[in-house]
Amino acid sequence: MPICLNTTDTEEIIRTVKNIEPSFGFIFLEDIAAPRCFEIERRLNAELNIPVFHDDQHGTAMAICAGLKNVARLSGRDLSSMKVVISGAEASALATANLLFELGITDICMADSKGMLSKDRSDLNQYKRAVLERSSATPGADLASSMRGADIFIGLSRAGLVSRDMAASMNPDAIVFALANPDPEIMPEDARAAGARYIGTGRFDYPNCVNNLLAFPGIVKGAMRARARHVTLAMKLAAIDAIAGYVTDEQLSENYLLPNPLDMNLPDTVAAAVAAAAEA
Repeated sequence: MPICLNTTDTEEIIRTVKNIEPSFGFIFLEDIAAPRCFEIERRLNAELNIPVFHDDQHGTAMAICAGLKNVARLSGRDLSSMKVVISGAEASALATANLLFELGITDICMADSKGMLSKDRSDLNQYKRAVLERSSATPGADLASSMRGADIFIGLSRAGLVSRDMAASMNPDAIVFALANPDPEIMPEDARAAGARYIGTGRFDYPNCVNNLLAFPGIVKGAMRARARHVTLAMKLAAIDAIAGYVTDEQLSENYLLPNPLDMNLPDTVAAAVAAAAEA
C-alpha cells in the first residue's frame, strides 16, 4: 500500500510511520535522501516492533554484492584482495561500502560530488567518516587517479563520468558495475573496449542487470514469514547468498552473473533464505 507523505521533515516522518504501525507488518521506506534516511531508519527500527527497511540503501547494495560474489565464483579470485572505487557517497553507495566490508573487502575509496573522501576533509557527515574509518584505501587526488590499478568500479552517481581511458587504467579483467540510470557512468560497450571483463548496469536492456528488485521482494516476504522485528545483517547476507546461488554453475558466465530481476521464482528463494536466517 503506497503511502506518500507531504513532508521531508525527519521528526514528522518518524511520527507518521509510528502512528500507522498497527496496520502493517513491514515498513518499506523509499526515496528519502541521505543523510536524513539513515537517522529515520535507525530511529524507526529502534522504536517500532516491525521491520523498517530503506530499499534505496540495502536493496541496491545486496544486488551489487551478489554480483561480485558470482564474479569471484566464476573467476576464482578472492574478493578480499581487490581494490574498489565507488563513485557516489549517498545512501546506496554508503550501504554498499558497509556490506563490502562484511565480504572482507577493505580497500575501498569513494568519491562524492566534491571529490574523493579523505580524512583531511572537514565537510563529511558521520556516515561518510565511518566508512573512512573502516577502509584501508589511500585515495588518489581525484576519481581518475583513484581508478588506476583498481579491480572494481561501482558507479552510483551520474552518467558519463568515466572515460574509456579511466576504465583502461584499471587492472586486467576489471569489474565495472556502472549503475547510474538511465545512462550509466560508462556504457557497457565502452567499458568492454577499454578492457573490462565483468560488466553490469542498472538497465534491463543489457546483460547483468544490477537492480534492487533482485533483493527486496524476497527480503520483505522472508522477514514477514518469520515475523522478524528487524532486517538484520545475517538476513541481508543470506539474501546475497541466495541471489548469487540462484545462478547455477552451468548458467554462470560473464554475461550471466545475476538472475533476471523479473524471474517470478527468485523472491521465494530469497524469502526462504531470509526467513531461515531470521529464525536462526
